[in-house]
Amino acid sequence: MHRRALSSTGCRRGTHYDTLGIRREATIDQVKKAFFAMSKEHHPDVPHHKEKPQFHEITEAYNVLRDPVSRRAYDNTLPDPQAQPPSTLQARHLADTAARFRRAMRPAASPAPAFNSRARATLHGEPPFPRREPSHTPLPGAHDRHHRHPGQRYKPPDPAAQAAAFAAQQADLREQKTRMSRFMTSTFLFCTVVLSATVFAIRDR
Repeated sequence: MHRRALSSTGCRRGTHYDTLGIRREATIDQVKKAFFAMSKEHHPDVPHHKEKPQFHEITEAYNVLRDPVSRRAYDNTLPDPQAQPPSTLQARHLADTAARFRRAMRPAASPAPAFNSRARATLHGEPPFPRREPSHTPLPGAHDRHHRHPGQRYKPPDPAAQAAAFAAQQADLREQKTRMSRFMTSTFLFCTVVLSATVFAIRDR
């Protein structure tokens, strides 16, 4: 049955019913029988298989027509067989609608190669993205875990060592402030003594 329908359609691309060689009133069982019969002749693994129609077209037609919901939606894109032949503009509109429906029913494309490589790297324990050097200055006593040798376990920084280093920095700052205060005091006293001596010398004259 499907061979006769295919021969009548010729080389032009018909509907999914034409691809499977069945009528629009065909039942689900007839759709399955037509698909399995054509798979034996058009599957790429079959020696000397037929190339027209291609196997992916047969599979696409079967996936649409075997489901009642998708089949009903697809039938709405086809012209009524009992109606008058559509005009050229209507035929083009129907063809565009059917083409958009076929594109919508196709399976989604596989992820990008870059994403696949990152996913495989993550599964193998490798970082999916290259590590970036730290932009901040580590605290005294802290060890950057990004620069440890392979196989070496990360050792967290010692809080006591960090506290001691911080206390030493604060002590140095206090010492510098004390030295500056002493210098300013000595300078002020020296200037006061010089000024007083000058005043007394002027009075003695």
